[in-house]
Amino acid sequence: MFKASSRGRCQLMIQRAAPAKINLYLRTRGERPDGFHDLDTVMVGLDLADHLEVESAPELTLVSDTGLGLSDDLTGRAALALQAGRNLPGARIRVRKRIPAGGGLGGGSSNAAAALLAMDAFWGLNTPFPVLLDLAAQLGSDVPFFLAGQSCLAQGRGERLRLIQAPDLKLCGLLLFPGEPIATPTAYGWLDEDGLAEDATGTGELSTLIQAMARGDAQGALRQVHNSFTEPVRRRSPAVAKCLDYLEGAGLCPLLCGSGSTVIGLSAGSDLPQQVAKNAPYPNQSVKVMGRFPGSDRVTGLPNALSLRA
Repeated sequence: MFKASSRGRCQLMIQRAAPAKINLYLRTRGERPDGFHDLDTVMVGLDLADHLEVESAPELTLVSDTGLGLSDDLTGRAALALQAGRNLPGARIRVRKRIPAGGGLGGGSSNAAAALLAMDAFWGLNTPFPVLLDLAAQLGSDVPFFLAGQSCLAQGRGERLRLIQAPDLKLCGLLLFPGEPIATPTAYGWLDEDGLAEDATGTGELSTLIQAMARGDAQGALRQVHNSFTEPVRRRSPAVAKCLDYLEGAGLCPLLCGSGSTVIGLSAGSDLPQQVAKNAPYPNQSVKVMGRFPGSDRVTGLPNALSLRA
């Protein structure tokens, strides 16, 4: 949640949650001339989140569990991008991490979006949403999604967003953390090696998934989930394969998170059987999917995904 509190005349504190995400659908559509891959992906937020706090300081600094400095961390780069060319007061940004790094849950991108929104509020800039969205796209492919604050279809390299209104969708899941981070470039390399840079599977499922989400049909949505990275990563990571097999055997819908290595088992409803987590082969976290989550309160100009032609 967003919280701002004034403490004296010159001190202000801003706090924001920076939620994790999963991709209910991720299909790669080929490599672009700029080296990125075009994709179609449906992203939703989770109730697992990092915590970001901003307070007054003599200069702009970052204190994060990552141990990275201001210009080396995506959170810091977001603040620097917003500050560029302006004479603005200093601030200390603190990030407390709960989202595992390198797991495909978007923690770094979520932190960057939270930093854009928190610093915009801290400095009182009231930056128009389209300008924030452009800054977000420059920072990373997933950052724009976290600004929107609700389920989205993202296309291009992730910067073109369509909103998915799914207030009645009830999904819960179990995240499994194999402890083997997979770098995104490595996963894309495996995808290319397997000839899946342009993935023709799953092409008919996207509009069906969006429609199921919009009407709150959790079972219908789970029948349409897809991730182009699943098989390339499964073949090369025994730990990921073990997670996928365990979750499927437990009666859940197994899904790779982004390009891995975290895996989630999804279920319709609000609660998972306790034994599923108790018997899991790796550290785990029960989560709920959030149709809406902390984002910008000035979202404008984004089309509705239901208008997408199949």
